[in-house]
Amino acid sequence: MRTFDAGGAYGGLVVYNSGAEKRFFNALVDYMAPGGGSDDPKSAINAVSTLVPVNGSWQYGFFNVYMYAEENPRPRAIENFTSIPEEHVVLDGAKLHSTWTAIPNSMAAVGGHGLRQLFWAMTLKADHRVIAISNETFYAGALNELKDVEGLSMVISYQSLTRVWLEASREKGGNLMGLSPEKDGGSFATILIPTWKHAADDEAVLAFVRKSAEEIKAKTSKLGLFNSYVYLNDAASGQNPFENYAGGVHLPRLRAIQAKYDPDGFIRDYLQHGFSFGVEEDERNDEL
Repeated sequence: MRTFDAGGAYGGLVVYNSGAEKRFFNALVDYMAPGGGSDDPKSAINAVSTLVPVNGSWQYGFFNVYMYAEENPRPRAIENFTSIPEEHVVLDGAKLHSTWTAIPNSMAAVGGHGLRQLFWAMTLKADHRVIAISNETFYAGALNELKDVEGLSMVISYQSLTRVWLEASREKGGNLMGLSPEKDGGSFATILIPTWKHAADDEAVLAFVRKSAEEIKAKTSKLGLFNSYVYLNDAASGQNPFENYAGGVHLPRLRAIQAKYDPDGFIRDYLQHGFSFGVEEDERNDEL
């Protein structure tokens, strides 16, 4: 088993107001560009834009959880974020930590606890056009089509797939995801995340997100900015992440393992699980 020291780090949660929009997205795209901060393996970001109701109107905002795995209060890799003017910073939780684990642990209380939430994963190139298309489709569309959904808030999370991360993944454990550092580095695992209050709105929200994702895919594909890879951890019902891992070449091996250890389909059919390996639901039902 490989281990490593949980050494010191700089970072934390920083929240920005709507006035930071241009600087925030410039910092995000510049970070992901060749020669940008993402080339430094000690750096990591989780940048998010939000649309939430405040006092009867919709408010646009941003936050970022960034980390630099060294006790350096001015890391160059994330300087485009740390240089956003204070007038646009609502909350600054970035500081030095004796161990980097304090940063993810501090986020345990953040989330839509007690509410309904959906994650839909897409992979798109780090490009200003991607951000504009996603905002126009997901945010503007929600204001028109989901305006009557109680407790609604909308989030787009831009999780970085960096060249150095993909290189390290390939060197340490093969390339099960089928991602190329040269071709796929500099992309976002772009996660569409609506949160709402009532189960009665589940179908409407899912239908809207599915439609939005298809529109974003169509528009970004025309620009050569779409990638078929689906980030498994944040994929939604109806997505097929395993079919997009290395073009589905691993599916025969996964099916063989399933057949060996679950020959009667008990785990497959009766226990909670995420995504199938391509066995048709109708076939499963016929067997029961």
